[in-house]
Amino acid sequence: MTDETFEQHLQAGIAAARSGKKVEARAALRNALQKNPRSATAWLWMSGVIATPQEREKCLERVLALEPDNTAARKGLPAVRAQVTAALLREGLAQVETGPPTTARETLMHVLERDEENVAAWLGLSEVAETLEDIEICLENAVTLDPEHTGAQFRLGALREEMAARDSGIFNPWTSAPEPEPPPRYASVATEVLGEEFARRQNPEEPEPLVPPDPPSVQLWAKFDDERRCPYCAASTNFDDRRCAACKHSLWLKVPRREKHSTLLLVLMALQAANTLFMALVPIIALSGVGMLLGVRDPFSLLPLYFGGKSEAAPEATRLVLQMLPPLLFFLMWLPTLFSTATLVGLYLRWTPLYYIMLVSAVLQVLVSFIALLQSALIPGGIGVGLAVFQFFIILQVEDDFIKDRIRILLRPDEDIKGTTGLLMRGRLYASQGLWALAAIHYRRAAATVRNEPSAHLALAAACIKLHEYDLAASTLAEARVMLPNDPKIAQLEHLLEQQRQRSSDG
Repeated sequence: MTDETFEQHLQAGIAAARSGKKVEARAALRNALQKNPRSATAWLWMSGVIATPQEREKCLERVLALEPDNTAARKGLPAVRAQVTAALLREGLAQVETGPPTTARETLMHVLERDEENVAAWLGLSEVAETLEDIEICLENAVTLDPEHTGAQFRLGALREEMAARDSGIFNPWTSAPEPEPPPRYASVATEVLGEEFARRQNPEEPEPLVPPDPPSVQLWAKFDDERRCPYCAASTNFDDRRCAACKHSLWLKVPRREKHSTLLLVLMALQAANTLFMALVPIIALSGVGMLLGVRDPFSLLPLYFGGKSEAAPEATRLVLQMLPPLLFFLMWLPTLFSTATLVGLYLRWTPLYYIMLVSAVLQVLVSFIALLQSALIPGGIGVGLAVFQFFIILQVEDDFIKDRIRILLRPDEDIKGTTGLLMRGRLYASQGLWALAAIHYRRAAATVRNEPSAHLALAAACIKLHEYDLAASTLAEARVMLPNDPKIAQLEHLLEQQRQRSSDG
């Protein structure tokens, strides 16, 4: 088939899609894609008429694979992915209630692969986990992502008590003593998804559920939920405070209004770089002109005269060169190059005072050009005014490159970070800047996602010691000790914790 046949199928599919005839549109677009599977347009239209969200997601992913900057696909794909994730979540929660546990686990794990911060999926997975340790991990993640979920907090606390009792050997299954009643389940999956009030309406005979108390660790972490606390030391502050009264650190940052250099600013930098290069050549050009006037064949051989060296030119020629272009004048001719270089650096660094200097200079240039227009011919003066106004307009357009906004540093985790490694790296970055409270909440999230690796717990414990949160540090080190009982790093931090406790009590 020829390209015209592909185009006919494509146009037929588009026309059918616009008319609402999805079946005909799918058939025509499928024929078009058979002829040209690399047509992003055909895949994009197919995504609008395909039957299921899963297939729509694949179509949009194919569009972006072919055209990464396709605006329609970039806008539509997140919404479609959210639909697919929600459908998988509903399917997995239904399987928790009715289907085999293995199938429910597979479906919910698929949901978490797509969205690892899905609280409902972690709660559902805790219902079908195979071991108490797996249940604990699921509940820890749910509580970390939703610290206000009292049901999950209560069940996590009860589960840890049960695990501690099991590990200590308190309960002996061979004795005739009756086993204690297991801790009540916090809620059904339907309750988690649809809400406790909905579940109570479906079961009106059930008594009003008791609100369980928060576990001790949750109570200790409660103050870190206040975003207004100091990101350095976690002390209480007001939103409008400029500095923390406890640690004296500034609570505000100045950040560029525009994250990256704009295209116009890059153009200005290129023009400034060309201007700097030209100015750097002016002294060389002047020296070359003097050398040519005196008949020196190689004017560059005169350069050593200005840097304490000797020239190969005749003595009389060198004497005349120094008279016509004295060293002081030669070096003064480099000053514009230095100023131009400083301006270029200021443009790259987006130095705010430089912007206002350029703005004032542009205004003065407009005024001077208008005065020149009144005293000169119309056409040359008009050109000067036009260039001055154009320069003033360009400078106004790059204002956002130089202006900085003040923002309050809030005590909350960064939303763009996902995964244990990313959380640990961001926590280390904040720790290196002395933002120990911010580092602690990122380490805490990282610690909730790992099972047998205590590195996140050790980093969290160190941050808690820096913050003088000794109870939190002790709780975190106890969790790390369960993972690796003989780790020397844990022992070092425990020793440091005891030292800090002692100093605090003595003080």
